[in-house]
Amino acid sequence: MDNNRQLNMDKVVHMRPPILTSKISIPSVNSHYVPRPRLMEQLDESVRYRLTLVTAPAGSGKTTLVSSWVTQCNIKACWVSLESVDNDFNRFWNYIASAVDKYSPGFARRVDYIYQSSRSASVEAMVSFMLHELNELSHELVLILDDYHVIENSDIHDSICFLLEHLPPTSSSDLDEQVSSSCIISIITLKSPFAIDAAR
Repeated sequence: MDNNRQLNMDKVVHMRPPILTSKISIPSVNSHYVPRPRLMEQLDESVRYRLTLVTAPAGSGKTTLVSSWVTQCNIKACWVSLESVDNDFNRFWNYIASAVDKYSPGFARRVDYIYQSSRSASVEAMVSFMLHELNELSHELVLILDDYHVIENSDIHDSICFLLEHLPPTSSSDLDEQVSSSCIISIITLKSPFAIDAAR
């Protein structure tokens, strides 16, 4: 990368709104948590697929279950806790990029540089760049979107569907084997988002 572009990217980084680290941190597991071995086994199996939906009523322990699984499996998990304010397309993807950045330093800066440089680009073009960057990673990641039911922005739904459709298929037949997809998506939600569920 040439020096001029590096300087421009550094300027963009300072323009980004502050990221709340609590939103991209894996929630701690309560000491009174009751293990659910059958559900944990199902989550183990979920790495064979590009998308897993964890759905149950409020208060059933969805977040605790998944965070416990992440901790026990010691997998590279990019966690984003979503709120209604995250219905802004750029904010949504900025948080995802920041979560990935924890395992791939510089990832968020590269993605944000493209977003800031191409504000008129289509959703497809923006996510295509994100997909390209994910495919460049040297290791697999599990992207966990908690409370996805708060997202109502159709552009965000479309972008997640586009990402799912273009991720390389997972091909592992054994949990000890390496999967071929660079990113696996797990969504924690009160209800299954129809648009995304249909794209599986």
